[in-house]
Amino acid sequence: MSDAYIAWYRTRTTESGFLALADEFQRSGISIRHPNLGTGILLNADGDQVRMSVERIAELVGLAVACLNVEWWLTADVDVTCRFTYEPLGGECQTYYLDGLSADEVACVEEVILRQVSRQPELTDALIVDRSGASAEVDWDEQVLGGPTELTVSPDLMILPHARIREIGGVLQRGRVEEYDSRLSIYRKR
Repeated sequence: MSDAYIAWYRTRTTESGFLALADEFQRSGISIRHPNLGTGILLNADGDQVRMSVERIAELVGLAVACLNVEWWLTADVDVTCRFTYEPLGGECQTYYLDGLSADEVACVEEVILRQVSRQPELTDALIVDRSGASAEVDWDEQVLGGPTELTVSPDLMILPHARIREIGGVLQRGRVEEYDSRLSIYRKR
């Protein structure tokens, strides 16, 4: 079992923004609705699946009152759990747990998120993609939201503000950094 993940730090997702994200995933063959049950599914605090309408899930995401674990379905037996966590100053982090997925399935999820970031980069504070999970123990909240710290391991891809990526030390020598847009830089591991 791997600790592969994608962490997307961004402005809070609105109800309509969540429905737009669901449409984007659907276009890539990933559904918020379970293929057999026809409803969305949240995981409760005990990890039990709770059936819920997609509209209600979108409403809860938009309210941002508590952490939510949403399941996205590739097939009736294969899902990606996304944990929505919220920052006090209006941000959120969507963490997609990729363990158990094939390389093609991971690539599909990654492509959807990267398309979202490229369409509206102003909503993104950071994006971390780690297909192996090597950086799973890194405190990304500190890296993204805190002061400068030294990374000892690197994910496969990072999108961070220009100033923030320059504050990360020597790990960047393991890849290449380019300008992503006027505000963000992208790092790709070699």
